[in-house]
Amino acid sequence: MDQIRFATPEEVESIREGADLQPGCVVLAFENAATGKADIAVIRQCIEIDPVVFDEATGARRMAHFMWALAQHLRLTQAPSFYFQTSVTNEKWQQVAKTFGAQQISPEPEFRFKVDLQNGHKENLNNN
Repeated sequence: MDQIRFATPEEVESIREGADLQPGCVVLAFENAATGKADIAVIRQCIEIDPVVFDEATGARRMAHFMWALAQHLRLTQAPSFYFQTSVTNEKWQQVAKTFGAQQISPEPEFRFKVDLQNGHKENLNNN
């Protein structure tokens, strides 16, 4: 069976541009004996504000102010950054996010998944 190992410096560099690597990230490689090229994954421990739920009547200024206040709270705790999501159809929220300095890190729409490691994960793997 192929092995998981820490990625080499060269492998880390090969993904750096699109991987949003930050302090504390661990980059792992999964050997592929058939191709000779490893599959690579980044394990990131991060602060995430999700979900952010605004009332339909909330204006852009209030949205920005709320996010600014959350950012100030996190800055006081010495958090280096935080992540959040917007719906791909919520253009108002996306525009507000950009006005307070958020950077879009997903180059295209994505589905978000969660794996519950405590309840049922093994059964799901065994059924596939």
